[in-house]
Amino acid sequence: MNKKDSYSRNKILQKFLGLKTYFRSVFQEVRLEHTQFSMYYCNGVMRFVSYFKKYGRAIDKGLIHDIFKVFFSQLKYGLNGVEVEKEVGKRRIDLYRTVEGEIIEVKTISNISFKKIYGTIKSVFKLVPKADRLWLFFFMKLMPSILKKKNQKDNVKDLKCKYFLIFIDIIITGVEDLTEINKELESGIKELIESGAEELDISKEIIIPLENVVFVEDLKRELEESKKELEEKEKELKEKEKELKEKEKELKKEKLDKKKKLKELKREKLEKKKIKDELEKKEKELQELRKKIKNHEINEKKGI
Repeated sequence: MNKKDSYSRNKILQKFLGLKTYFRSVFQEVRLEHTQFSMYYCNGVMRFVSYFKKYGRAIDKGLIHDIFKVFFSQLKYGLNGVEVEKEVGKRRIDLYRTVEGEIIEVKTISNISFKKIYGTIKSVFKLVPKADRLWLFFFMKLMPSILKKKNQKDNVKDLKCKYFLIFIDIIITGVEDLTEINKELESGIKELIESGAEELDISKEIIIPLENVVFVEDLKRELEESKKELEEKEKELKEKEKELKEKEKELKKEKLDKKKKLKELKREKLEKKKIKDELEKKEKELQELRKKIKNHEINEKKGI
C-alpha cells in the first residue's frame, strides 16, 4: 500500500486539530494598525513539525492549506459561525464568517521573503469578491551554524525547540493602497524576530526562514544522517571482516604449524621405532654372541 493512501486526509487533519490546546497563548506578539503578528514556539510547534515529518509523503499542498485554514479558524472562532470552502459566485472562499459576513483568505509560504509576501498580498487584493482579511503562515527555525561560520557563540545549544510558526493576520478591508501594509509587514516581522531573540537570549541572526513547510530539508538531513550512520556501520563491518581475515590467517598458520609439528612427531616416532628395531637387532646379535661364548667355554672345559 502506498504511504499516501495509508492515511486519510481527515485522519491527518484530526491529528493536527488535537494540538489546539498548545496554541492558546502566543510566544511573542506585535500589533500594528492593519496587521497582527503572532509567533508560536516550542511544544505546540514541535508537535506540529513532528506530524509534518510523520505524514510527510501523505501531505500535499492542498492538505497543508486545509490544516492551517481549519486549525486556526477553530482556534480563533471555535467550531461555529465559520464556513470552510464557501462558494461565492465563481470563487471558492477559504473561510467565511457567517454573522460578520467576513471573507478570510489563507496562505502558507515556504522559504519566506518580503517579495513573496508582497506578491501574495497583491494577488489576494485583486480577488473578487474582495477578501476582508488575509492570514499568512510560515515557519522559521534556529540555525546556530551561521554563528559558527563567523566564530561567534550562542546559548542556542541549551534550547530544546528550534522551530517557530509565524501567523500574520492582515486586515484588508478599507485599504486602497498596499504601501502602508507593506511597511507594517517589514517593521512588524523585524520587531517580532527581535523580541523572540531577546526573550530566548540568542542572536536574531540565527532565526531564519524555513525552506519548506513540509520540512523536506530536515527529512533530507535525517536521510544524510542515516546514510552517514550506514557508512559508519559499513566501515565497522569492513574492520570486522579484516579482523576475521587476520584471525583466519592466524588459524591457518596455526593449522600449518600444527601439521608441521604432527609431521615432525611422526618422523620422530619413526626414528624411535627405527632405533628400537636396531636395538632389538643388536640385542639379538648380542644374545647369539653370548650363546656362542658360553658354548665355547663349555667345550674348553670338556677338553674338546
